[in-house]
Amino acid sequence: MATVLGTRTTLNTTTTNKVRDVESMMRWIRPFQTPITQYFVGDKRRQEVTFGDRSKFEWYEDADLSRATTVPSGVTTGSTTKTNVVVGANIFRVNDLVFFPSTRQTARVTTVDTANTDIDLILVSSGTFTVVASGAAIKNLRSAHADNYSRQSSATTTETLKTGYCQIGLEAISMTGRQQAAKPYTGKDWAYQVKKKLEEMKRYVEDMFLFNPASLDDNSNDYTYSAGAVGAITTNDISYSGAVNDTELVDFLEVVMAQGSPERYIFCGSKYMKDIDRFLKDVFTHNTNDFIKSYGGVSTQRNDPEFLSYKSPFGLVHFVWHPLMTNEYAYNALCLDLEKIKMRYMNDDEVGSRKFRIEKDVQDNGSGNKHDQMLSDIGFQFAEEINHGWHRKA
Repeated sequence: MATVLGTRTTLNTTTTNKVRDVESMMRWIRPFQTPITQYFVGDKRRQEVTFGDRSKFEWYEDADLSRATTVPSGVTTGSTTKTNVVVGANIFRVNDLVFFPSTRQTARVTTVDTANTDIDLILVSSGTFTVVASGAAIKNLRSAHADNYSRQSSATTTETLKTGYCQIGLEAISMTGRQQAAKPYTGKDWAYQVKKKLEEMKRYVEDMFLFNPASLDDNSNDYTYSAGAVGAITTNDISYSGAVNDTELVDFLEVVMAQGSPERYIFCGSKYMKDIDRFLKDVFTHNTNDFIKSYGGVSTQRNDPEFLSYKSPFGLVHFVWHPLMTNEYAYNALCLDLEKIKMRYMNDDEVGSRKFRIEKDVQDNGSGNKHDQMLSDIGFQFAEEINHGWHRKA
């Protein structure tokens, strides 16, 4: 039976017959920026397939002959000759010139004993040996030979084999047939969930790149793990105390940029970035367009990473805020030589690409749900690890 009303108001009319004003767009709080993943995905030159068993990929690294070491026991005063001078590494041959920076003296190597890591020396100039402290540095200069010289002995380096692995990542969306058939205000729920999950995967890959340990093949449990920056970068792991200042930053750059490319990208936690902004604000150039092409033109969503460029005494540096470096890592910075890193991905199987793909309608027997899986089988190659570095708060 109908209800009798006088003046109809928004309070006394039938609630179930009121039209809801619901916007058809889903207001999606998007994931954080993922600048490193955007860099790899946006530039195919930074991607390379692997076909090795168990996703294994390898590369060799070599280096020039070292030209500097130390004298662990020092050098005492005495005559123009010194015997059995212990050195930190076997980098000398007979007739090499040895320079002592602390005393400015130069001596020539007369004999080499590689078994005991020591050499015999004779001063090049007049005078006698000056005391050299224990642990002092010495340099190997150009060799000097007599007019009627004999052939020189050989000294070369041995290349080192490096190894990496891809890591299988799976995400899934499952939905009953009835929910899939329903019509929410904001459109098809299934299509939206797929799109959202693919974006979330970028963040998972970014976390893997940043925080994974060293690469590993766990044969006993049948897992392979990609290397991450935390586990792969160990040589230039440099700490600072208090807030980052200009001295600490330049000292870090002096070490990490001694080898490799003259241009680096440093991905910073928020606290680190704020410290840099405070003391270098006047000399920074806030510019994205000059460098965004390195990321394959990722400008469609207007969430490009913002670059802060600094012409340091040791080369050009681009600082990028990284929102996923939180907690303790908010005070840290990751320096990368982008010319030396790659994203590796497993070769195609009979289904198709294993880099990133959707496996549709993965079913268990008797299940009425729709279940799609998102697969990625990728890993990261940190070649020439000495070209990268961490700047950590102590």
